[in-house]
Amino acid sequence: MFTKIPYKKIPAILLLTCLVFLTANIITTHAEEGIPESKRMLFTTSDASSTASVKIGKQFQIVLECQPSTGFAWQVTGIDKALVKMGRIQYRPKTNLLGGIEEQIISFTALKKGKLQLELQHKPPWDEKPPSQTLQNFILNIDIIE
Repeated sequence: MFTKIPYKKIPAILLLTCLVFLTANIITTHAEEGIPESKRMLFTTSDASSTASVKIGKQFQIVLECQPSTGFAWQVTGIDKALVKMGRIQYRPKTNLLGGIEEQIISFTALKKGKLQLELQHKPPWDEKPPSQTLQNFILNIDIIE
């Protein structure tokens, strides 16, 4: 069922695999650079517990630091799927160090008028602790307007 790979080809396969992952990361990292930063709605740690207004149909992003190589990343734990649609999650390295700190970028689209509270927790995906026991929480109140 499985094909044996000759021992001498393993380093080449590992190198190729690393290059594919690094290239994919660079492509997704620079995919949004064509959009002027003034046009992007970005929310960061400094926006925690604040309220933001977003127009229906507009996209916004939450950008938070994490270290996914340790298993810890931001998990969306509170979302009203009738009001917002969660898009893709991207990671952008902040340093060239392997396993270093990265920015986690989570995209959302406002679907219809209303108010909601987006809640994110910094934890590994397998951790089922309640929000009160999580070390880091991020809450953003969103007012979706027309």
